[in-house]
Amino acid sequence: MQFGTAALAEGDRGAAYEHLRRVFTQDAPPLPVHHHASSYYLADLAAAAVRAGRADDARAVLLAVEDHLGSPRSGRLDAIVHRATALLGRPDDAEIDEVFDALDEQTVVVPGTATLDLVIPSLARSRPSTNSDEP
Repeated sequence: MQFGTAALAEGDRGAAYEHLRRVFTQDAPPLPVHHHASSYYLADLAAAAVRAGRADDARAVLLAVEDHLGSPRSGRLDAIVHRATALLGRPDDAEIDEVFDALDEQTVVVPGTATLDLVIPSLARSRPSTNSDEP
């Protein structure tokens, strides 16, 4: 899936999403194509999906894969799932769209600054949960 991550780095959102989406089946529910490796692309898929306007599809993939993975799972995989969840946010998170728009308007991008990795999860954590099961 290097083509997907390369397209994401080059700013080709649609191609990035399409390449990364192929790591999961088109079935309902979508499942990992590879029993181990596919799940490690969830966060990249989420980042590409939000930028390509395909967050709803990526949320369906995330929910199905989370259910498929079950628990316990490795710390690394937990972090990837957490990042994907934070990137996808809730459908009404206009703030996240504004952050992506601002990132798109950057004229200089310094490799290794991880703005996306830092800002979006932090923003998601700072927002109150709408989950009715939580106090």
